[in-house]
Amino acid sequence: MGETGTTVALAPTSDAQIGLETAIPAVDEALSAGIRPGLSIDVEVALAGDMFTQMRALHAIQRMRAVNAAYGTDRRPQRITTHDVLDFATTSLTSTCPLCAPRSTPRARTC
Repeated sequence: MGETGTTVALAPTSDAQIGLETAIPAVDEALSAGIRPGLSIDVEVALAGDMFTQMRALHAIQRMRAVNAAYGTDRRPQRITTHDVLDFATTSLTSTCPLCAPRSTPRARTC
């Protein structure tokens, strides 16, 4: 999927709120498919509407998931870093959402 230019936007705090499957953002699945996900904010009327909360939630959830996957084995957990999370919220977001990409002329943000 990564080779085709497919993009993914994750909204880490909304999956649990609206009851989607396991409520775990699919960051590991995206990365293993060669996709650098972007971060998104969803359901601002019920959840935090700031990107820092989304970044903290994704970082904590993925690190817990990585440690859990390696528990009881000799493998080292495959953790994302704070640099990865910042990239997901900035650079990767602009490739995920063309409306978020910087432009030389001002326009209204719709996402």
